[in-house]
Amino acid sequence: MFKHSEIPNGIAIGDWKVTVTKGTILNAGEIEKWTQELDLQLPEMVFGSSSLRLEHASGCSLELNARDALNVVEKHTDPMKVAYSEKWQKDREGCAEKVKDVVKPFDWTYTTDYRGTVCGGERAKTEDKINVELLKRPDPILFFEELILFEDELADNGAAVLSAKVRVMPTSIFVLQRFYLRVDDVLVRVRDTRIHQELAKPWCLIEYSSRERSFPDPWKEYPDEMQQELAYKSPNEMPALLPVTFECREKVTWS
Repeated sequence: MFKHSEIPNGIAIGDWKVTVTKGTILNAGEIEKWTQELDLQLPEMVFGSSSLRLEHASGCSLELNARDALNVVEKHTDPMKVAYSEKWQKDREGCAEKVKDVVKPFDWTYTTDYRGTVCGGERAKTEDKINVELLKRPDPILFFEELILFEDELADNGAAVLSAKVRVMPTSIFVLQRFYLRVDDVLVRVRDTRIHQELAKPWCLIEYSSRERSFPDPWKEYPDEMQQELAYKSPNEMPALLPVTFECREKVTWS
C-alpha cells in the first residue's frame, strides 16, 4: 500500500503527484495569440489553462493540455468534404463566397491524435498491454476528476470535444483522454488514449485507438430509431459501436 495525501487540486501517492487544473475559456487576447502561434483557427471553447498532470518525484511528467493537442491538428488541408460545409465556413471564418467543394486551410473537425506530453521519460513502441484485470478490481478510488480541454459545435452540425478523466487507486493511476467527433448525418469518430501507471513500476503504458463509423449505416445494434438517436449522440455509449481503424501501444520509461 502506498501512502497518499491530498494536495491542492489533486493527490500525492507514492512517488507521484496527480493534479487537475480547471481554467476558464481563452479570452479574446489569448485567442488571437494562440491563433497566431499555432497557425490554426481555434475551436469555439478552448480551456487553455486546464490540464491533467502526472509528476514523478524525479521530475519526470506526463501532461494532457489543449495547446499541445491542438498543435497536432492538421493545419493546411481539410481531409473531409461534408454537408453544411458552406454554412460552417461562413459562420466561422466570415467568408461570404459560396463554393461547391470547400477546401479549408485546416481540419475544421479538430481531429487530433495527441497522446500526451512526456517530459523526462523515454517513449517507445511496445507490445505490452494495460493490465485490464487490475483495473477491474473493486479497489477504492482515492481521487477522481474530469475536465474538458476544448469543444466546438461545428456550427450546430455536430460536436468535437476533447476531454480527460483520471482515477487514482491504491496501486495505480488510470487516465482516459477521449476525442469525440460527431458530424451529423456524416460520421462519428472517437480517438481514445488510455494511460496506466502502476505505482510499483518505473514505466507507464499508453494505449491509443481510433474508431470511426459513417452514416447512414445499418444499425443492427439499435433497430429502434429513438435508441439510435440516443446512442448516436452519446460520447460514452457510441465508442463500443464503432469499428477500430487504428491502434498502437507505447511504453514510457521514467529516467
